[in-house]
Amino acid sequence: MCGFCSERLPAGGAEVPVAVLVADVCGYTSLSENENDKVVAQKMNAFFERASSILMTHDALIDKFLGDAVQALFLPGACGPEFVIRAVRAAEAIATAYSAGEIKVRVAVVSGIAFVGNVGAQGMVDLTAMGDVVNTCHRLQGVAGVGSVIVTEETWREAGRPEGWVAQSIAVKGKAEPVATRQRSF
Repeated sequence: MCGFCSERLPAGGAEVPVAVLVADVCGYTSLSENENDKVVAQKMNAFFERASSILMTHDALIDKFLGDAVQALFLPGACGPEFVIRAVRAAEAIATAYSAGEIKVRVAVVSGIAFVGNVGAQGMVDLTAMGDVVNTCHRLQGVAGVGSVIVTEETWREAGRPEGWVAQSIAVKGKAEPVATRQRSF
């Protein structure tokens, strides 16, 4: 669904199953400090183009670009019942695409129930997801290793228990209990 279309939908939404993916460029602050703004914009546009292409081939809904990151949603209505598998495969593809070269990424995927719909104010709305699933995804992405994909244990199970993932329990800012995760480096 394009931004033009989603902006015309009324505010509101529903709690639905979703897999949220966040891919973040590592070292963006240093890149911004050491390159001129035009070069930074060119590099980020190239990242967004490549990441978007990968996400679209996995039937993702690109939710937003966040400065040095992209957030995508995988919904059963767009991806079918294998929406979590598609999200994890997209994360692996992005991490693989950036395993060599100047730009490195950290990617997280978290699945669960989230509010998905149009939110905003004064006629400016954005189709997005909100809730603990989204927050946990952003928190995990921030602690993932450079060149790694991190998922919750639940997401890993829903994705078919792919091989090569290391289990670890991670303390995450704002969460009362550590989060059971699986991580894989690329």
